[in-house]
Amino acid sequence: MQIEVNDINKTVFFWLTKTEQENPELRESLKPTYVKYKEKKYTVAVFFSGSGDLFAGTRELLLYNQKVSAKRDLELQKSLQNDTSSLNMCL
Repeated sequence: MQIEVNDINKTVFFWLTKTEQENPELRESLKPTYVKYKEKKYTVAVFFSGSGDLFAGTRELLLYNQKVSAKRDLELQKSLQNDTSSLNMCL
């Protein structure tokens, strides 16, 4: 298990391995720590190890982000062209 505390952002991340996440006693023992940080107004997040293919999942995420970015760029270009056309009509 890894615990990352960021006092600047007021976040606490708990990273549990597959074995740790399947251990109910361990998970129960962490609850007082969660409460302690929540009382200090920290955001507490618990991350569990997955069982999926990391390479494939990362590839899919990158491809999706690339498509979203390209779509945003296209919309921005269209918006700029429309603004330029409107400006030319006013002159």
